[in-house]
Amino acid sequence: MEDDEPIFFDNDHSDIKFYKDLIKEQGLLTCRDELDITCIKKCLSDFDYGFILFGNKAKIGQYSKSRVHSHLLKAYALFKHDDNLKLIEMKIICSSLNYKGSGLKILNAIYSFILSNKVETWIIYSLPPIKLINYYKSFGFEDIQTIYAGGKEKVHLMIKKIEYDIIKSNNQFCGLDTCINLNNVDDVNENNGV
Repeated sequence: MEDDEPIFFDNDHSDIKFYKDLIKEQGLLTCRDELDITCIKKCLSDFDYGFILFGNKAKIGQYSKSRVHSHLLKAYALFKHDDNLKLIEMKIICSSLNYKGSGLKILNAIYSFILSNKVETWIIYSLPPIKLINYYKSFGFEDIQTIYAGGKEKVHLMIKKIEYDIIKSNNQFCGLDTCINLNNVDDVNENNGV
């Protein structure tokens, strides 16, 4: 049975060891070898929250000695969240080309987290391929700065400001094209629009 939706986790999650091992084992392939294992391990040591999407590798009747080897990593994201500054900073976000839509599922899960936590700024460090940069731009990110290392283009700092509106007629809290019902959100301050 495959997981249809990304799983939210933090360092206290009951399956954190499995998730970290799965990312260490298959994270490079999922990131299309655009990063190195040192980068992935660094991100795994310095994050607040994450989302992971994976499925079963073994067919019915097959058995693998390792839980990690029995699953295929489709996509994952690790990020820092600063509630005081109302921002999230992506440490890493990767999706496999073999599983169409897995990256979009991760982005939608992150966006739901953003709405639920009233985040105002979303920071992503994008790898340089123009197709990827344009993909983030299609979601409203601005390409703020190109960061170089060793004379080579390394990453693009991309920022998205989240604007919220209170729709008083149906009591919803909205950002972009997604709304959540205010009856399910605590401590909404309508005076500042959040």
